[in-house]
Amino acid sequence: MNVKSIVNHLSAYTNIQSVFFVVFAILCIPFPTHADILEQINYQGKLTNATNVPVNNGTYDAVFKLYNASTAGTLLWTGTHTAANGNPITTTNGIFSTLLGSGTGNALNIDFSMDTYYLGVTIGADAEMTPRKRIGSVP
Repeated sequence: MNVKSIVNHLSAYTNIQSVFFVVFAILCIPFPTHADILEQINYQGKLTNATNVPVNNGTYDAVFKLYNASTAGTLLWTGTHTAANGNPITTTNGIFSTLLGSGTGNALNIDFSMDTYYLGVTIGADAEMTPRKRIGSVP
C-alpha cells in the first residue's frame, strides 16, 4: 500500500467519524417538550333530599359555576350538564361523578395555574347550593 492510498483511507475514516460525531451530538441535544394537560376537573358528590336521604337513581340536570371568591365574587365559568345538551349527571344511591369541562359547550377555559376557584352547584330548578366548595389541585 502506498502513502497516497493510506491517506485516502484515513481521510475516509475521519469523514465517517465526523458524521457519527455530528449525529451523536444532535441526538444528545435536549429538545423542549411538554404534554398538554386535560383541561377538565373531576368532581364527585352525593345528592340527598331535605331529610338527608339519597335521591333516586337517575339523571339530573346540573349547572356548575366557578367563581373567584367563596361568596359574591366574579363568575369565571359556567358548565351545564343537562338532558338538553346530552350531558346530565347520573346518580347511583345519590352519588355522582362528572368532569367539569366535558360535554357540549362546557369547555373549561380557565387558568389552571390559579388556586382561587370556588364551585357553585345547582341541581334542577333549586337555588345554588351553599357554601361554595373551594377547588384545589393535588400534587
